[in-house]
Amino acid sequence: MSRDYVSTLGMTHGILFMIYVIQVLNISHKENWTSKQQLGLMLASVIPFAFIPAEIYLRKLEQSNQQEKETTAV
Repeated sequence: MSRDYVSTLGMTHGILFMIYVIQVLNISHKENWTSKQQLGLMLASVIPFAFIPAEIYLRKLEQSNQQEKETTAV
């Protein structure tokens, strides 16, 4: 009985991981991220709780990009 749950959860986890990797590659291509940034996000998907500093970094990056757009628009 528990093997069924493990198999189902394992398959779901694997599919979600592949979707994450594909999304990182798509977004990094659109945003012109460096290979170092891509590697950091890939590592954040494997290392427990590494998503927290990755999220903080991405938010700061987004804020700096928005500020650059605002200053060039003025």
